[in-house]
Amino acid sequence: LQAAGLIQPWPLKIRQGVKFHDGSTMTVDDVVFSLNRIRDPNLASYVGWMLGHVADVTAPDSSTVVITLDEPDALLEYALAATSAHVVSKKFVEASGDKYGTPDVGSIGTGPFKFVEWKSGDHQTLARFDDYWDKAGGPYLDEITIKIIAEPSTRVAGLQTGEIDYIINNIPSDQYATVKAIADVDLTFTDSYYGEWITFNTQKAPFDNVKARQAMNYAFNKKAVRELFYGADADPTKATLVNPSLWPTLGDAAAWQTAWDALPSYDYDEAKARQLLDESGVKDQLQGAEIAYYESTPSIKGAAEAFIDAMGKLGVTIKARKVTYQESVALQFGEHNDYDIIVASWGSDFPDPSGNLRPNFASENSGAGGANVSNYHNAEVDRLLAEQNTLVNKDERARLLID
Repeated sequence: LQAAGLIQPWPLKIRQGVKFHDGSTMTVDDVVFSLNRIRDPNLASYVGWMLGHVADVTAPDSSTVVITLDEPDALLEYALAATSAHVVSKKFVEASGDKYGTPDVGSIGTGPFKFVEWKSGDHQTLARFDDYWDKAGGPYLDEITIKIIAEPSTRVAGLQTGEIDYIINNIPSDQYATVKAIADVDLTFTDSYYGEWITFNTQKAPFDNVKARQAMNYAFNKKAVRELFYGADADPTKATLVNPSLWPTLGDAAAWQTAWDALPSYDYDEAKARQLLDESGVKDQLQGAEIAYYESTPSIKGAAEAFIDAMGKLGVTIKARKVTYQESVALQFGEHNDYDIIVASWGSDFPDPSGNLRPNFASENSGAGGANVSNYHNAEVDRLLAEQNTLVNKDERARLLID
C-alpha cells in the first residue's frame, strides 16, 4: 500500500470469533457501520476528520472490509488505530437510539473491560470481560472504577489515603513533591504531544487584527506561567503546536530543529506589546472582551488569570468567562462563533505533526465538530496541509508541514 502511494482500495482482514460485551459476535457489518458512523457529518464526531478522505466502506465477504479513498491519505494508517476506528455493535447502537453513549445505557465494545455503571459527574465502573479475544493480553483486574474528581488536590489526597490507585495527568507541579513522597506511588514523566494555549477567535473583530494578537502575545509572560505550573525545568515553547516530541516520527530532525529555531517565541515584552497595541488601532474595541476557561486544571485557570492581569497592565479590561470543562469542550467543537478568547488544549491522537496542525488550523475544521478553536482561515495553510496528506515520502511531508 505504501509503495502504491496510498492509493485505494485498502482491504482489511477482520479477526474472526471476536465477541461484543453482550456475547454477540462482531461481524464485518459492525465494522462497516462503525466507520461510516464516524464519517457521518450529522454525528459531527471530533475524530470524523481522520476519515475525511474515505469515499466508501464495503464488506465483499464475511472476513474482509474494503476502504476506498477519494484521494491518497497518509494518515489513514493512524486513523485505523485511533478512536476513529473503534468498532461498536451496530445492533446495540441502533436499539439504543439517542441514549447510546449516555449514562442510561453506556456502550458496548470488544475490549477487555465492559460497561457496568455510569454515575454522571461521579464515576464509571467497568468489569472484567472474560470472553475478551486476546487471552494473552489480560484483563488482569476484576473491576475498574474511573472516578471523576475535578479538584487536583483531592486526587492527590486520594493517592495518599489509598482511595485512588492511579492518576493519568492532572497532577499540578506544586504537588509533585507530595506525590513523590508517597511510599507506594511512582511519579512518571513522559514526552507528550499535548499543548495548552490561549487563542483568539480570528474571524471576529477586533481579534482579526494581527497586530492586536501580537500585542497580546508579547504582553503575556508565558515563561513565568509555564514554570509556575510545570516547574523550573519546563522546556521552552515557540509559536507552534508541533512539539519536539513529534519530530522523530516524520522526516529529518535537523530540518525541524532549524524551523523551530526560526520561529518567534514572543517572549514577554511589555513595551513591544504597548507599541503594537497602539499601532493596531483597536485597543478600545478590546475593552470588555471575555476569556473563556475552566478552573479544574490549575494551568488553564492560571494562564487565564495571568492573561487578564497582563492585559490590565496595558489598560485593557478582559473579563473572566468561567465555564465547566464540558462547556469548554462544547465551545472548542461548536460553531466557533460564541467566544472572544479561550484557553484551549489539544494533543495529537497519533505520532505525527499533522495531528496537531490539521485539526487546529485547517479551515475544514472550523465548523461544528471541528477542533479549529482559533477559527483560523488561511488558503495557503489549507493547501499545504491538504497536499502533505496525500504524500508517501516522509521527508517531503515534513517539508510541507514546516512551510
